[in-house]
Amino acid sequence: MRNYLLSLLVALLAVMGSLPVAAQEAYAVLTPDDGTLTFYYDNQRTTRQDHGRIYDMPKPGLYPAWAGDYYAPQKNIKNVVFDASFSGYHPTSTHWWFKWCINLQYIEGIRNLNTEKTTDMSGMFRDCRALTSLDVSNFNTQSVTDMEDMFYDCKALTSLDVSSFNTQNVTNMSYMFSECEALTSLDLSNFNTQNVTNMRAMFSGCEALISLDVSNFNTQNVGIMLDMFYNCKALTSLNVSNFNTQNV
Repeated sequence: MRNYLLSLLVALLAVMGSLPVAAQEAYAVLTPDDGTLTFYYDNQRTTRQDHGRIYDMPKPGLYPAWAGDYYAPQKNIKNVVFDASFSGYHPTSTHWWFKWCINLQYIEGIRNLNTEKTTDMSGMFRDCRALTSLDVSNFNTQSVTDMEDMFYDCKALTSLDVSSFNTQNVTNMSYMFSECEALTSLDLSNFNTQNVTNMRAMFSGCEALISLDVSNFNTQNVGIMLDMFYNCKALTSLNVSNFNTQNV
């Protein structure tokens, strides 16, 4: 009898071992009770069906379903959490990820967002008007080519550390900090702008900027500078003596 039970157990374990294991996938869950959008990369999606609305990751270049727009702002998302599991996911695009999330106040675990393969960050935080702080110091931007509108209209941000950004491959910085009206300073000393062709309205509407050092900017390939410093009403000095405007 003992041998029979042992054989049965072995057979059962063998069957269980041969069952397919659900593949890991990236997705986001919005919990309506507290307005938290949590990003996961695991095989537990089916266990979260009853916890809130589940979103697939958008394909590169497409609009994420959880974000909002001008006509229908996203008002339900108040907090964003990147679960530790999400560090295993490598998005190639974060285009418009939090666009028009006008009530988003806090982002937790952003270090679990692995951006080493990301090429498009355009509009990523556009119109996040309630964000008062944002830690992007851990972003790997070595592959990014597009930063258009990245922080556009982040009206409540009083500080922003982009000093670690590697911008050697970026071609578009138009409207990047536009309408960040509470920012008082920006450290752009490490910005490599050798491949940038568009700087349109890059700092327009930055009404509180009291200092801005762009003396290291390489503008040899820039063709558009329209409204670049428009309405930067607190600036008392600006050194653009090294700007190469031959292609503007």
